[in-house]
Amino acid sequence: MADRDPKKAGPSPYHKFNKLFMTRTAEKCATHLLLHLKPNHSILDVGCGTGSITIDLARLVPDGQVIGIDVNEGQQHPDWLAQARDPAQEQGVTNVEFRPRNVLDMKDFEADTFDVVHAHQVLLHVPDQLTGLREMRRAAKSAGGLVSSGDNTRPILVPAEPILTAQFAKFDALSHARGANPEFGEASHITAHDAGFAWESIEMSSWAWEFSGREGRQAWAAAAKDSFRAVAVKAGVATEEEMDVAKQHWEEWGEKPEARFMALDAGLLCWK
Repeated sequence: MADRDPKKAGPSPYHKFNKLFMTRTAEKCATHLLLHLKPNHSILDVGCGTGSITIDLARLVPDGQVIGIDVNEGQQHPDWLAQARDPAQEQGVTNVEFRPRNVLDMKDFEADTFDVVHAHQVLLHVPDQLTGLREMRRAAKSAGGLVSSGDNTRPILVPAEPILTAQFAKFDALSHARGANPEFGEASHITAHDAGFAWESIEMSSWAWEFSGREGRQAWAAAAKDSFRAVAVKAGVATEEEMDVAKQHWEEWGEKPEARFMALDAGLLCWK
């Protein structure tokens, strides 16, 4: 999912979204990349989280090798890489492996190593997006190496209830305070250029995704109510009592047939 600062202790608030993350596929989340893959490609999937996209990518390069990395194992998300390895074994996908690594420090991967370096919804969480993209570029092969990313621009909540939208605002403020940028997709192409990619080597695209319908909206509400609590209470910007009120509003929102959560992702393909 995301490479966050490994020096900050404590579990990631995003573990509440694990069930939703495990529904992600390469077709849903990396459509802009798929046409450029070859069966023998080597791929580095940065911030792989629960590994559903990574495993999909491995299926698409049966003669290649895929490595998924995430800040993990005793640091931020002690269960994510295990959740990635298990389904890979169960599904018989043998050309994939998962390692604990941080995108801001991938020095153990030599330069010019991978045909493709990919990240989905990762750079927006990183406190230094420029360094992250530079590291991704360094790891890509010099001859035709490709860096692929997709990052959110901004969420849309319908209906936009004040108590719930206020939670998004607090989350955004806390993210910016630690150097992250929840709307990084809006400027990702500029950062890619600053990281060393020529303008003519950057291809931009976008796609929308959402949670709606009874199952979708309730799944989002269930994950959001606990994840926002974990972030806000730990940071001291909300009390448990305030979050109890917000929890009730999330549950009520999830029951409304008109409720939907939408977001726009900005995609990049950058040739080295």
